[in-house]
Amino acid sequence: MVAEVAKRKGQQLWTSVDPPGLGQVNDRRRVQQILINLLNNAVKFTPEGGEIELKAWIDRESQMVVYSIQDTGIGIAADDIPRIFQPFVQLDTGLTRNYGGTGLGLVLARRMAELCGGQIGVESAIGQGSRFYVTVPQLTLASD
Repeated sequence: MVAEVAKRKGQQLWTSVDPPGLGQVNDRRRVQQILINLLNNAVKFTPEGGEIELKAWIDRESQMVVYSIQDTGIGIAADDIPRIFQPFVQLDTGLTRNYGGTGLGLVLARRMAELCGGQIGVESAIGQGSRFYVTVPQLTLASD
């Protein structure tokens, strides 16, 4: 869903899923919405020619499915990271003019992750890009 926009910006999209038939999650639609939001942000805040990588794996210890979206975008200052998950917060009015948005996407993504029994977080530095991660419980099937 985001590949066409990334292609127009000359960005490389990479994916890595381990294992290839990654476990199911309880609310696939909600998780898909979270990932689309994070990928759209990565494309939006990554300059032309940049790279975006989506990785997914199962954390065997916690039995959580982990998704990681890493980009080579503009990055976020450490002091601003707590603010990006607050409603209607735009970090810089110049960014708002350049990139648009309402300041609700990450708030909604965090809430959806929590509703799935998971969480969302970010590691970032200005000029070095960002890595958002989402963890959600792996679907467990009842056994006889």
